[in-house]
Amino acid sequence: MSNINNINNINNIMNKKFSALNAITAPTRKRIFACMLYEFLVIFAVILIGWLLPEILITAELFQFFQITLSAKWQWLHLFLLLMFYNLFFWLKSGQTLAMKTWKLKLVDSATNGRLRPLQAVLRYFAIWLSTALFCIGFIFPAFDKYRRSLHDIIAGTNIISVE
Repeated sequence: MSNINNINNINNIMNKKFSALNAITAPTRKRIFACMLYEFLVIFAVILIGWLLPEILITAELFQFFQITLSAKWQWLHLFLLLMFYNLFFWLKSGQTLAMKTWKLKLVDSATNGRLRPLQAVLRYFAIWLSTALFCIGFIFPAFDKYRRSLHDIIAGTNIISVE
């Protein structure tokens, strides 16, 4: 019974710390969704330059000389790794992607309000794919969550804060 009480006490302390921290720094829902829209446009540009252009050039060269094409598996792997590099680079470097810098938002560890750990960033990246696979429902969570976290933020233990 004392173990359950200890766990409840720890949960209460963490919830108080988390709510006090994020009551001040949580961005508005409108700002989060505006940032998501802008992030979509940035990622679209990254895909065009970093994935589509090389795929066209590589496929044209391979087909011209060897009469072969890249399989869909290689194309998906290329896209997956490109987006992983883009996100992990910015999340681990400054906690902000290009869109987040524009909207003055920052990605932090929920428990410490500090920088993300590398495994935490990887977990968040995989959780974003899960949010997308669930018909993008995970991206709607900030509209209903008290701390304005999306599904991938909840899974990875991260939070988006204002940096004004």
